[in-house]
Amino acid sequence: MVTAYEKLLASAQIPFEGKVYTLSQMTPFKNDPDDSRRLAAWKAEGKWYKDNQAELDRLYDELVHLRDSMGKKLGYKDFVELGYYRMKRSCYDRADVQKFREAVQTYVVPLAEEVFKRQAKRLGKSYPLSYADAAIEFRSEILVRQEHRKKSWQAERSSTTPFLRKRRNFSNTWWRMS
Repeated sequence: MVTAYEKLLASAQIPFEGKVYTLSQMTPFKNDPDDSRRLAAWKAEGKWYKDNQAELDRLYDELVHLRDSMGKKLGYKDFVELGYYRMKRSCYDRADVQKFREAVQTYVVPLAEEVFKRQAKRLGKSYPLSYADAAIEFRSEILVRQEHRKKSWQAERSSTTPFLRKRRNFSNTWWRMS
């Protein structure tokens, strides 16, 4: 079923602006600084998902039922419990994950909401942002991304260089410390 799902996604053919694209080829259009083009790209991709909704739902439903029965046949409450065991997650359980989710809701969501409000203001849009507008952070997205990458790389390089020098010196001399 997972393979069938992956094949369905891989087979996506999305007509857009007179050409046909795959899902991954749609990404640049969904991040385009032009509002109307970006929205049209999101709608074109959304149409493909809507057209294939029945098959996607069928595959998902079958997968959920199969995994639930797998968990029960192996003596677990459900697949979630089996999943924790399979991932060797013995240091936390369902209750711990619930506490984590509550902490995210209490502490992270308000911060994220503030970030999205600032993003909306920066873009000259109302909050909450539409799915198409949430894709960009700045009007000059492409230029800003390129400049940000350059600055991030330079900052990372300058902050890690002393550490790497120390590590290199340690790596070259650790055997002498006996």
